[in-house]
Amino acid sequence: MTDIIPYKPNNEYMENVRKLLFENNIKFFFYLNNTYWEESTTTATEISYIISNHVGKLLDMDSDDAGVANGPDSLIIRNNNNYPTTAMNEALKSMINYLIALNEDYQKIFMIIMIVIICINVIVYPIVYFTQIKKLRENRYEVLQLMTTLPKTVISGISASLNKIKDEKTATQTMTITNTSSNPNYEQNRQEESIIKLFTSISDGTSKASIETSILILMIIIVALSCVSYYLGMNCFMVSSNNLVFNCHHINYLFGSVTYLFGVCARIFKVSLATCDESFKESILSIDDEIQNIQRILPYLVNYFQFIRLGGEDRREVPFSEMSTTINTASDLLTCTVGLTPPKTVMESVHCLTSAMQFIVSTGLMKKFYNNMLYSIYPDPRDVSLQQLWQIGPIELYQTFSIQQKKN
Repeated sequence: MTDIIPYKPNNEYMENVRKLLFENNIKFFFYLNNTYWEESTTTATEISYIISNHVGKLLDMDSDDAGVANGPDSLIIRNNNNYPTTAMNEALKSMINYLIALNEDYQKIFMIIMIVIICINVIVYPIVYFTQIKKLRENRYEVLQLMTTLPKTVISGISASLNKIKDEKTATQTMTITNTSSNPNYEQNRQEESIIKLFTSISDGTSKASIETSILILMIIIVALSCVSYYLGMNCFMVSSNNLVFNCHHINYLFGSVTYLFGVCARIFKVSLATCDESFKESILSIDDEIQNIQRILPYLVNYFQFIRLGGEDRREVPFSEMSTTINTASDLLTCTVGLTPPKTVMESVHCLTSAMQFIVSTGLMKKFYNNMLYSIYPDPRDVSLQQLWQIGPIELYQTFSIQQKKN
């Protein structure tokens, strides 16, 4: 995250991101036990480093008894994630808003450029057309003027030669031209042939009108095709840039759903551990607060997963294009091993479903435990159903669904 510090200074969106991540405005609690703690303010990044440090301490411990669960390291790790997670979530939203604003600016610039090019195209091609027509008419008038200045004897001789050429066959003409190449008057004959060709090209004006009409039609086709190509290029850029920007929400929804999935299960285990035995009573600060946190997180968990499958709140947030492939891949990894005998556990049952249905079953079990806790019916951490929830929920869905989707 340190790369964000020098990126785009004085930008309002990035300044908000830096404020959320690197300013000392996030509360941090250093717990000695569940009744005594020291409060301070620090940055979201510092809290991440501190939590990682205490996780490393727990991993280095040889014992895992109630003293470890009630100790300061466990309390610091499990009770300092709400504020930095909220700050990082807001920073991610601000970053996405920056990308959206940047995309809108680029689209405006590109649209202006395309409109200017289309206007130039509409103006330039008619100018080229009228210039060509003008030059053709000038050349025609010059040729006609030249013909009118020739002597009558020359015109009569050319007319006779023209009639003779029209009556002869092509082969005879070729032989005549070949023979004239050895004639001393070859240069004069060539001049006469050139004049004859000019006379044969002179018409009553019908061909002139047809040529101008043909040029006009071709120019209209060129202008229309050019405008269509510019429009298609502009439209492709707009669609591609929108897809690129609004598909970045999938990263937020993907890792957000995984985070909330682990968060809900972790809080259920915290409550179950603190209520299963008196020795673990000090491993939690407040059972009511944890239940409220579960109530707050569950809608995010469900919504984020559905946003990936069905699209986000904005109409431009389309569903993830590789979602069906990812679900099929995850479903293939979770092989159904049940034969003719009916499944006896939840784990055996959900493996015969798709990964999407497994997520729904996991969410349903979470809501079941949450509703029971509202009536002071707390789960037992030794209960098989709670252990299977952890297995079919965070562990299997993360390994088969989230990781595969990240690869796609």
